[in-house]
Amino acid sequence: MNRYTCEETIPDDWPDEFPGITRYAPAEPSRALQFDSGDIALVNSLGNLAPGALVDEMKAMHTIACRLAVDEEQELIRGKILRVLLDD
Repeated sequence: MNRYTCEETIPDDWPDEFPGITRYAPAEPSRALQFDSGDIALVNSLGNLAPGALVDEMKAMHTIACRLAVDEEQELIRGKILRVLLDD
C-alpha cells in the first residue's frame, strides 16, 4: 500500500499575487528565462519520448512532488511540536 497520497488541487481562483512575495521577487521581472545545459537536456529528452512514456514520466514527477509535499507537512508538524517555528 502506498503511504503517500496527494489530493491537493490548484484552485480556480488562484491569486495573481501572493502576500509577501514582492519582498523576495524582483520588482521588474526579467524578460528572458535563464536555462542551463541541464534544463535544455531535460526538455530535449522529454520531447523525444513517446506519448505513453511521457505520461509515465509525468506520473513519476507527480508522485515525487506529492511525496515532497507529505514530507514537508510532516516536518512542519514536527517543527510545531518542537516549537521551533515560533514568531518572536
